[in-house]
Amino acid sequence: MNRLTTFLVVVALLAGASTAMAGGTADIVFIVDESGSMGGEHAWLGSMISALDSALIGEGITNNQYALVGFGGGSSHFDPNKHLLGGNDWGDATEFATAAGTLVTTGGFEDGWNAMDWALNNYTYRSDAATQYILVTDEDRDNANNLLTYANVLASLNNANITLNAVVN
Repeated sequence: MNRLTTFLVVVALLAGASTAMAGGTADIVFIVDESGSMGGEHAWLGSMISALDSALIGEGITNNQYALVGFGGGSSHFDPNKHLLGGNDWGDATEFATAAGTLVTTGGFEDGWNAMDWALNNYTYRSDAATQYILVTDEDRDNANNLLTYANVLASLNNANITLNAVVN
């Protein structure tokens, strides 16, 4: 991904963030495909996060925290999993950049819907922060959970007041 793409992601987040970010702070969860074709995207995540955080702070959205979920990474990372930031579920932009280096590219069966559902049930979100999910993948959905449908994933995100953004190829 190039600088134009990075800029467009920041602009898209800010467009939604300006009106949606309650209390001027955000909980941002990156949900990232860990299949073999994702190496470039993983490198991009680590390098773009400081620009994203700076842009949000410039818009008055401060005290932001980030989380990183990997999915589809093969036998050791097939199920969605937390990549800890400084030993914690949540961290700052610097800790996120370091954690992005722990993503793997060993998988090939990716279910982003399952990963979003998993993130919804495995993180604690601040009540005064707007929650943003950023799905990063270059694949269509490989169905790992037949109970998840478009309608019920969308309803779950809406009920939790989570805005979904996507960086897709």
